Amino acid sequence: MKIINFFSILIFIVLYGCGPKYYLPTKQNVMIFEEKGDAIVTANIGTRNTLGVEAGYAFTNNLGIYSSFNSFSISKYRAADDGLIKDFIWDNELVFYKKFENNLYTGLNLGYGIGKLNNNNPYYDLSLQRQFIQPSIGITVVENYQLIFSMRATRLDYDLRQHYNNQYDNEMGIQYFMFDDFTRYKNFYFIEPALTLGVSFEFVNLKFQGSFLREIINSSYIYSFGTLSTSVSLNLNKLFFNPQDKTKKLKWKL
Repeated sequence: MKIINFFSILIFIVLYGCGPKYYLPTKQNVMIFEEKGDAIVTANIGTRNTLGVEAGYAFTNNLGIYSSFNSFSISKYRAADDGLIKDFIWDNELVFYKKFENNLYTGLNLGYGIGKLNNNNPYYDLSLQRQFIQPSIGITVVENYQLIFSMRATRLDYDLRQHYNNQYDNEMGIQYFMFDDFTRYKNFYFIEPALTLGVSFEFVNLKFQGSFLREIINSSYIYSFGTLSTSVSLNLNKLFFNPQDKTKKLKWKL
């Protein structure tokens, strides 16, 4: 019941947020790898018209790399010819993980991402960089079902370049597009907790995640409070390259 209430609150926050937003707490990547050689490809869909593609590889039983590209839509005052990708963030992560025999799983992601908001807007270019650290802990509750808690600590840097020829228009643009925080603060810092429900099959994993954020140090309005996402992952190593797994009976029953 508490889990249901958690997701209900997130739905309310996500649907009823207002005002311009310049940051979205995109999906957190948790319990990605199980062992050396795992090659993972993932697709995800979420609120704010989020669509994502991801891929990663485990070099050892404790270390892997992961890359994820998420396109979404949080910008207002959009141009008519904004193209297919409106807003995006591309992250690359170094993933440390440990799978224990008592059904416990721990992970630590170190990541760097770049992004752009309001593509093709004729009045300004707004790009961002983010650096983050994300510890996580998960447990297999019953066979094939996991519950994972993660907490991403994020630092954001923005690069705003307005396309005006005089100071007056620059100042009016800041007011109109509500860029005041970018003139007051150099960096933004967030804590982003997330709860993930996972269901695993032989070489397929489903995950359902709710995340939200709280700003620390500064106080601004640039962010969207929460997201919900669903993702499907394929382990190519188990599907194509690991013959002993291919001989096992598939576990498609929920």
